[in-house]
Amino acid sequence: MDFDYFKLRSYLETKNNETIHPFKLAEVADLFYCSTKNVKRKIQNYEKEGALSYTAGRGRGHLSTIIFSKEFADDMLYFLENQPKEQKLSSIVTFLESDLPAYVISFLTEEFRDLFNTQTHEDNQDILRMMMRRQVNTLEPKHVSTSFEAFLLSHLSDTLVTFNKETQKVEPWLAHHFSTNHEKTCWTFYLRKSVTFHNGQHLDSEDVLWSISRAQEEDSVLQHFLQHIKHIEILSPYILRVHLTKADPFFIRYLSAVNLPILPKNVPFDEKKWVSTGPFQIQQFSQTKIVLKAFDNYFMPRALLDKIEFWYVEGAEKLDSVRFLYEEEKPNDAYVEQRSKSFGVSAVCFNFNKKDSIIQHKAFREAIFHLIDSALIQVPKERQASTYFQSKKNKIIPKKPKQIPLLLKKMGYDKRIVYMGFFNRPSVKQNAIIFQKKAEELGIKLELVPINLATDYYSTAFQKLDFIWLDEEPGADLELGYFEFFTNPNLIPRRFLSEAILLTIADFMEEIRFGETYFDREKSRMSLDMWLTENFFLFYVAYSYKMHHMDPQIRGLEDMMYGYYNLRKIWVPLSDHLSNSHNKTD
Repeated sequence: MDFDYFKLRSYLETKNNETIHPFKLAEVADLFYCSTKNVKRKIQNYEKEGALSYTAGRGRGHLSTIIFSKEFADDMLYFLENQPKEQKLSSIVTFLESDLPAYVISFLTEEFRDLFNTQTHEDNQDILRMMMRRQVNTLEPKHVSTSFEAFLLSHLSDTLVTFNKETQKVEPWLAHHFSTNHEKTCWTFYLRKSVTFHNGQHLDSEDVLWSISRAQEEDSVLQHFLQHIKHIEILSPYILRVHLTKADPFFIRYLSAVNLPILPKNVPFDEKKWVSTGPFQIQQFSQTKIVLKAFDNYFMPRALLDKIEFWYVEGAEKLDSVRFLYEEEKPNDAYVEQRSKSFGVSAVCFNFNKKDSIIQHKAFREAIFHLIDSALIQVPKERQASTYFQSKKNKIIPKKPKQIPLLLKKMGYDKRIVYMGFFNRPSVKQNAIIFQKKAEELGIKLELVPINLATDYYSTAFQKLDFIWLDEEPGADLELGYFEFFTNPNLIPRRFLSEAILLTIADFMEEIRFGETYFDREKSRMSLDMWLTENFFLFYVAYSYKMHHMDPQIRGLEDMMYGYYNLRKIWVPLSDHLSNSHNKTD
């Protein structure tokens, strides 16, 4: 019995729900991409295993038939039960990617959840298993521009300083102290001693110099932020000084970005091995599985979990929710629904680099503005967005869909197809379809283009788009996140907006950068957001959040960044029945 057996069974049962399944060898040959002779051999082997009874069709027009020996779910359980745990999980993932009957998917879901949990007594290690909705695109810090990858970087590495989102201040991290001159053009850092990299090497000033120089390279997303570094002076193995050509109030905050991890200078960078100083280190890296192992020699308190496994499950959207589990599957009402704090926002950005695009007409962009209405997809009023930051000061510009026909007539819409991109997640797709249907009612031919963040984000897939509905998720430092949104060359605004628009944005950014107070900077940010919206270059749709169904036994859940939990503080107590079993005496 193998995967082809289940492929055959699924195909026949989809065609015919009876006990006896008639078929032609030729059609199964097409299914398996092989000859009818090989199909017959395969089926006869399954018969020898006792999986089915096969009767060959004799004579013209007589079909062959198969009768399966067991129920579909019983066959699958038999196939899975003797496999090692990791192979069993991989097999279930493969099945979830296949076209199987709904009741079989339901059975697999329960099997999957039973495996996909925290095992506190697996070789005396605490292990948390998590699903990835997509494969990782890159862990090269110079290029990372998507939230899950940034989340992984934050657990694999450390930065010279860190941003405390509670106090809204930059604090020492790998550097135990830092200072600057009055002009803020000279910054001195004092490094902690005995900080160890994953390979056993000790951190020193040369590593910091090398890491910053690497982040200054042309292909780095931080190159723009670090352009005013004049030179870096090493004063001792644990003291260094950074000289700037001009003052930049945000310079110290740039050094807290996850894209500037401190790496060992004499180890060639390999994103699948990732040698740094972080609380976890990579034990395994593949397209379907990433395993992080706690770093025992971490300079701060060791992570409480021993391992974290991330599994890529392409069929994960067939599950009704993503759950963090401990022990065994429980009834639905046993899970606690938790909203992970997120400062994300969705927005629409128009592609001005597509020269023949109809979006070059302001009237058409305004029509799309009125079409993409957050109220249409039932976004609560408090989550409807008009600026990047969620604030009581935000003024919601009313959407007026009745103006759309007038705007289309004004610019002479010629019924051409308009391409709208969206990040390919089930809930986003569902809402994109709602907008597509509304567009059709109003006479706009809107074609949806799903974007896979793992395979399409750094490709040319964006070139055909007229506009995209995007999700933006900043890190702990929201103000820095705003800068990154408009300056990171890998993010949509830099890829879609024209040079003229970007020059105006740059002027706003300079004003924001030198704002003396938060309120001064907020005023400038709101002015920029309003300018973008009023010209229909980019407009915001809704503020986001992330929901998790948590096993209430999991402890230490703490919001971190990008809508994910800080995994270094998570732990799982013994369940009641395990505690009792450990307390028993003979």
